[in-house]
Amino acid sequence: MNGLNRSLLAVAVAGGLCGGVGLVHAGILNGAPSAQRLDDEKNPHMKHALAHLQYARTELAAAGGAFKAHSAEVLAAVDSAVKEVQAGLREQGDSIDVPADGPPIERDVDAKFPHLHHGLDRLIEARVELAAAETIFAGHRDKALDSTDDAIRLVENDIHDVDK
Repeated sequence: MNGLNRSLLAVAVAGGLCGGVGLVHAGILNGAPSAQRLDDEKNPHMKHALAHLQYARTELAAAGGAFKAHSAEVLAAVDSAVKEVQAGLREQGDSIDVPADGPPIERDVDAKFPHLHHGLDRLIEARVELAAAETIFAGHRDKALDSTDDAIRLVENDIHDVDK
């Protein structure tokens, strides 16, 4: 089972065991920028995904030297996913604005390379939101999912490499 499948399985188990409370604890709902305002939007899952992707990019860009070899590829994949989500929202006549006033990201000061881990968490959250979007958004959602999956795989590889 690859890292992405393990991560998604862990989220599903946490949600199933705790009746949704596990999702908050696992970070799927916790830390979503202005979640209530995004939930009131026309396409809340896409808006949540966009916010998580933007936060992931900030975290991953801050990771700097933690990347072994994939930093440019990861950032390009995240940028591609952001562009696809934005294109999908525009296709639906929705704005691409998401609140920038989300809560600060809590750092585990004992974690090795916290930016990589937090970026990965945000990518997984974005993937969950993209998968939950009910509209295909003229294929843009699927392209965003593919790019997000690529970014997750690359970050997991880098985390594995730096943990050696």
